[in-house]
Amino acid sequence: MKNISLSFLVLAAAAITWSCSDDKQPWQEIPSSPITGNDATVTFNGVRSYGVVNIDTRSESRAVVTLSNIVPGYTEITIPADMKQTGDATFALSGTTDLSSPPEIFPMSKSTALPPIYNMSLSGTVTTSGKAEIAVTSTLTSEAQANFTGKWTPEKMLPVSAALIEHAPVVIDLAIKNQPAKSEQLSATLSLLGGLALYNAIGAIDLQSNGSMVIDYSTTVDIARAVSEGLDQTNGIYKAISDFDASTGPNLVFWYSRSPYLLITPYIPNISYKLDVDAGKNPNLNDGAVTEKVEKLITDLAEMGVDTKSLMDTFSSLNSTGIPVAATASGSALKIVIDKKMLDPFVSLLSPALPTLDAKLTEYLAQPANDAIAEIITTQLFPALGINSLQELGQLWEQDIESLTITINLVKA
Repeated sequence: MKNISLSFLVLAAAAITWSCSDDKQPWQEIPSSPITGNDATVTFNGVRSYGVVNIDTRSESRAVVTLSNIVPGYTEITIPADMKQTGDATFALSGTTDLSSPPEIFPMSKSTALPPIYNMSLSGTVTTSGKAEIAVTSTLTSEAQANFTGKWTPEKMLPVSAALIEHAPVVIDLAIKNQPAKSEQLSATLSLLGGLALYNAIGAIDLQSNGSMVIDYSTTVDIARAVSEGLDQTNGIYKAISDFDASTGPNLVFWYSRSPYLLITPYIPNISYKLDVDAGKNPNLNDGAVTEKVEKLITDLAEMGVDTKSLMDTFSSLNSTGIPVAATASGSALKIVIDKKMLDPFVSLLSPALPTLDAKLTEYLAQPANDAIAEIITTQLFPALGINSLQELGQLWEQDIESLTITINLVKA
């Protein structure tokens, strides 16, 4: 009898031990399935972002967090995270990772062969019921920031002398084949008008350390009034005749430096979303995917005669790096340079669309509300270039313009 009782106790103890060991620990209850929609409350640099969160728990103190279509320009990033239980069913997450590839204009794929550009940090919580609240922040590495970080405003001097040219907002140097006198006259005219347009359209360009490029701009630019009132000939400066009443906001355009270039990435899905919101529409968030309006734009260009395949091939080479512009910063001055070589691929590809654009321009200029702009284009700009249409501008570009350099001069705010 004693042996039977002892055996029973041993079996009971073993059963209890086995059943207890089979109980899951709280961290093991965290779902491994994707967290989406209202269950995934995620911000990027303080702005709500939409996508998919996957949390792969490795132990009670470690997890790997995968963010899909959440960080603009990246299809997917993975961040190793520390994990700590803070309640019966809640765990705190924190982690960092480096990204060596820049954000893409359209999210596609990434290479990680280059030096880091971003330091990414993650913090937040996840519950065993599959609710995640996560904040992701980015910081450009010191190498990627170079000395470009800061808020920059256009220079204000009129480009009327060699001594002042370095402090003019826009300087255009144009060379037309066998026409040095006309080239010099055109360069001066275009520099003056280009500076007037930039100074009245753009209030500031903020190159933030988190990688966002935020632009303050005017939505009420009156070109005709700017021509008549925006040139202070007495003091040799431009005057802004309207307020800079709008801002692009964060997470729309990104930047980083890789010598000798400043590389710029407009993130199309977020820009499209903001345009819809500003227009009072209810956009389909679509987890950061390419929107239908982008596809429609490609279709429209094809109907205008543009070789969209070649255009997309050219675009693809920029998509993985950003749009490069030559840039140098010295003290409180930032100089950005764009030349004909940079613009040639796009001008050549878009030139078949010029007849359609001519028709649209004619229709636009025929509207009474646009009389002032029509006068500037038809009596000043086109005559200065020696053309009567955009088609002729395309021919001028391809056949007669030997070189073109556009320099934008900014000063630290």
